[in-house]
Amino acid sequence: MIENIRPARFLTSPIARLLIIRKARTFHEAMSALTFDGLKEAVNELYNIQGMSMEQMAQKLEKDYRTINRWIRILGIKTRPNIAPFHISKLVPQPWMEETKLDVANGKPVRITSIHPTDELSYFMGFAIGDGWVGSRGIELCNTEFGLLDHLLSITNSIGAKYSGKIGLQYRDECGRDVARKEAYSFRIWLSNSNIARLIKQKNQLRYDTLDFLLSAKAGHFMAGLWDADGCISYNTGERLCIEVHVCQGESNFKLLERIADTLSRFGIKTSCQLSGEKHTSHNFHGKSYRLNENVYRLHVFKASVENWIKVVGKFMKHPKKVEKINQIRRLIEMK
Repeated sequence: MIENIRPARFLTSPIARLLIIRKARTFHEAMSALTFDGLKEAVNELYNIQGMSMEQMAQKLEKDYRTINRWIRILGIKTRPNIAPFHISKLVPQPWMEETKLDVANGKPVRITSIHPTDELSYFMGFAIGDGWVGSRGIELCNTEFGLLDHLLSITNSIGAKYSGKIGLQYRDECGRDVARKEAYSFRIWLSNSNIARLIKQKNQLRYDTLDFLLSAKAGHFMAGLWDADGCISYNTGERLCIEVHVCQGESNFKLLERIADTLSRFGIKTSCQLSGEKHTSHNFHGKSYRLNENVYRLHVFKASVENWIKVVGKFMKHPKKVEKINQIRRLIEMK
């Protein structure tokens, strides 16, 4: 009868060692197959020679992070200071491409989270840029139009359910104090999800690679969110029909307006961009006086292009008052 021969006695290549460690269910199984010194050499090769993090080793060896941490201590390998991986979020064109993986960039560990932008997520990010706040760990949506509340809560809950994250809702009075719903002047919805936040901003700067992706793949939904949050739609039926469709952004986001103008141009929609408010000047908004801390620019859609703008952007908007005006403008255009 031929005895079973432990593979480590003959297959000592690095690849063979990795295969043995992957198959081993316990530390003792791996040590029995490779010997203590052989196992230590294989683990040290990954940890100290190749410079992998414990998370990367766990992924490569198909083990839990805690298992790798325990094995390194048992083997007496001196540990390095723990280097947390740098987190990167990026958009991908197909749902099946979504994943989170560890990698190495410039010798340092990085965790890359790939996200496919749905219609809802694209709208959500547009709204967050227009009338929200984006931090390193989450996003807030703020508005005074309570007709939008149910829609914004619905898409936030949908995004939170898919990508995880705490969701909250607060009501505020005109002074920004927390109040009950019946006394509220505005509402605040927040989503705690750093991966989504990183898609919009990195180091407090807009991610123009993300915006270019959205304006290429989800232009209508992204711009609908931005216009619902920070755009204006009005009309006047005096001697002749006057229509005003514009969106405003501060000077720090001027490049965003340029990109939106370029995107609308691809659909044959003509626009102009001009200064609408100078830095340090005071302006009234809903009866309140505000002092601008930066120049504000307005992107205006030409009247002749409004009908086309409705087909590209307006049809995806949810703000009840703006939707009502869009429908009325559409009827007025048809009557001409």
